[in-house]
Amino acid sequence: MQSWLKRWGEGLLAALCILSIVFAAIWTRGEDLRKLAAQGAAAGGDETLRDVQTPAPWARPLEGGAFSAYKGAVKSDGLWTFDPWVKSPAARGQPVYAPAPGIVETADNGRVVLRLAKDVTLCFSGLGALSVSPGDQAAAGQRLGLVGADAGLALSAQRGGEYFDPLSLFDH
Repeated sequence: MQSWLKRWGEGLLAALCILSIVFAAIWTRGEDLRKLAAQGAAAGGDETLRDVQTPAPWARPLEGGAFSAYKGAVKSDGLWTFDPWVKSPAARGQPVYAPAPGIVETADNGRVVLRLAKDVTLCFSGLGALSVSPGDQAAAGQRLGLVGADAGLALSAQRGGEYFDPLSLFDH
């Protein structure tokens, strides 16, 4: 009886150790994501944007569209997740414009990725008809596409592969 209890206790201890390691990794990543989101709030003056031809702030890509707040790291059902998107409800067929000049990296499946600088990209998702192709040079104000059937636009921004608040780039 005691050997069974001892093995059960050792198994429980091992499981608790693993859970604490996983929790620490998730919590640390959540802290990193919250710091990144806070840093993104000041992105308009960030020197990584200095090589963008038209410095921020830019006009919003969707006329009259109010975007949701940037969430970054969020706690849902007791777990930390990462939501890098800001979203705006929009009528199907509403045009979406490039807020600054850039090169179209991806244009497929309702998504356009626009490279604005060496390490700054914007990703537009929820588009229906696309007006650009990969490799195109997009001018500020050029139409990228139309809002698709989901009737909304989602937008994320990355600098050096790390997400930041895209709303920090636009006029308020």
